[in-house]
Amino acid sequence: MKKGIMRYFAAPGKMDRYDVEIQFSDGEIWEVDAKAYRNSISLRAKIQHDNGFPEGEYTRGYFVVPSEYTVNQRNYTSIINRAL
Repeated sequence: MKKGIMRYFAAPGKMDRYDVEIQFSDGEIWEVDAKAYRNSISLRAKIQHDNGFPEGEYTRGYFVVPSEYTVNQRNYTSIINRAL
């Protein structure tokens, strides 16, 4: 999909709680939500608006972002962590 269509038509993040669920043999569950916000302040605002990671039956929840975002903005993760 083109960027505009994907953003406004597919509405990523509006229907799903997480992108990947990993269940280990001991029953522990991790949920991973991938985010593609180049601007860390925008992502922080989104996380705050959503009240953090969605509730669910999991042991650990993770937000992941492309590594290029953290390389280009060294304090990217610390800005996000303030919302968590």
